[in-house]
Amino acid sequence: MILDPDYIITSDNTILVRFGDGISEGQHHHVFSLTKHLIEDPIEEIINISPGYNSVLLRLNNETKTKNAIETISNIVRTMHLKVDTEKRTVEVPVCYGKDHGPDMGRVMNHTGCTMSELVDRHTSGEYLVYFIGFSAGFPYIGGMDQTLETRLGYTHCQPRGDGTSSEGPH
Repeated sequence: MILDPDYIITSDNTILVRFGDGISEGQHHHVFSLTKHLIEDPIEEIINISPGYNSVLLRLNNETKTKNAIETISNIVRTMHLKVDTEKRTVEVPVCYGKDHGPDMGRVMNHTGCTMSELVDRHTSGEYLVYFIGFSAGFPYIGGMDQTLETRLGYTHCQPRGDGTSSEGPH
């Protein structure tokens, strides 16, 4: 069964079709199904398709009214078939750990109580789902990591630079 998505106008020529707020393989099937449908049976109003974890961003041509496009897309979603039987393939991705390649490994080891070897074994023993490919060519956004390995990003607080400004952010 197809979820009833939200249709969000994000600019004068883009619509976000969102299948909920979370990240799950079920939502991924909805995103994949809509994306595949629009690629295999394109409509002239849509000039770019950008899938995400739980949504599909659609860029429209300049002549298309968003209200009309939402009606068209809504009809497509209501009538399309959910693709859950797509053929999966396994791709091995090389990963580097430690020192220059993993400056946060000490923090992760402290958080989990694991040694570097245990972290690497647990991280590389899993199978991950690629939800979509990112803006950098070949950069996959994946899910399915062992949740006991998850940590929050650390933040560093910078000292004022002398001009009255300061900054903070992830490191």
